[in-house]
Amino acid sequence: METIAVQVAKSASYVKGRMSLTDLISAAQTAFYESKLTLAHALELARLQANDQERALIECFPGHRSTNSILKDRKAEALTVRQLREWIEREIQLDLKNAPFDTEDTNLLPTAGACSACPKRTGNNPLLFPEIRNKSLCTDPSCYQSKVQALVQLRVEPLVKEGKTPVQISEIPSWQVRSKAPNTLYEGQYRRAEREGECPQTQSAIIVDGRKAGTILRICADETCKTHRQFSHYEISPQEREQRKKLALAIRVQKESRSRILQAVRQKLPGELVRADFEMVALDYFRRLGHDNHHRLFQVYGWEEKKTKTSWGGVSVDHEKMTETRVRRMTAGDLNRFMVTCALVADLYCPGYSSAEALSKESNLLQAAARYRVSASRVTSMVRMELSRSRKLKRRKSNENTADGRAQV
Repeated sequence: METIAVQVAKSASYVKGRMSLTDLISAAQTAFYESKLTLAHALELARLQANDQERALIECFPGHRSTNSILKDRKAEALTVRQLREWIEREIQLDLKNAPFDTEDTNLLPTAGACSACPKRTGNNPLLFPEIRNKSLCTDPSCYQSKVQALVQLRVEPLVKEGKTPVQISEIPSWQVRSKAPNTLYEGQYRRAEREGECPQTQSAIIVDGRKAGTILRICADETCKTHRQFSHYEISPQEREQRKKLALAIRVQKESRSRILQAVRQKLPGELVRADFEMVALDYFRRLGHDNHHRLFQVYGWEEKKTKTSWGGVSVDHEKMTETRVRRMTAGDLNRFMVTCALVADLYCPGYSSAEALSKESNLLQAAARYRVSASRVTSMVRMELSRSRKLKRRKSNENTADGRAQV
């Protein structure tokens, strides 16, 4: 890796990141080649396992339920890289400090070995995860879950030998689980017992997920149990059941009516955008850019980012409110330029793991530059000359100050 980095005059992390692109699943590669994904998106996806790449790719494109749907949609628009990274941190990466199993154990899952030596642990692969400070993150949730299951099986075996069959339970509330695992009881479907024989229905159970996975305890799952009934889950009254039915109907009414209103408006839209629609589209597009791009766009326009007090007592910059005021005052020409600027401002972002990398020719910014005959290479050369000249002046001034200091001594 180091040898290649020297040969191409790039950092080792840069080379590692580019090489990881070969691990992209085919759907992600196609989306990247078709410019549905930026290079920054692709680099984030390439660091994931294949099955997690597919999940992340679908997550990138709201409204799509499959990779085929994404590839067929020519106007598919991805989430920002920041939003993708936040989803990965929330849904994929697992902190091994919270693992219920011993991360040093090589025998728990022999095919995986110890977590401390696994290349899918962020700390063991600094070239692929240079910006992640937490060195104990697992990036393979499937392997992590396999170790949890192995731990559960290990704890269950002694009970089975005693002729007991422990019930599998989860500490996740039943109402939060969309697809429930078979033969597993969730919080609200059982009550914990303090000791064996506390009631005739008391039985052994084992927690199968979370930080306490593998823990053996006793529970009662009988809702009519007189001993544990006081701890039973909340029972819905007939009045509340009726209220829930009314709420469900109101939700369905809202969804269907909104869909019909949109269809009716769509049929009446003129062939050319009227001013009110143009402003609405411009502001909606701006809101979707995210905070970082809001800041960049304000810098491009030279707008002051005035801070205001928030409802919780702090201060923040309300980019959306300030932009709305300015958009309302724009001429049609200014509004056109604003929309195009919004489409280009994301290309000002330089990812931390490849900040010195030049923009790809497929980027919106370089395509626009070519369209309007702006020589990107000439601009880059001028910037390089200016910064080099400034650097030399600073170095010369520093040397002169050092020489003056020595002379005074």
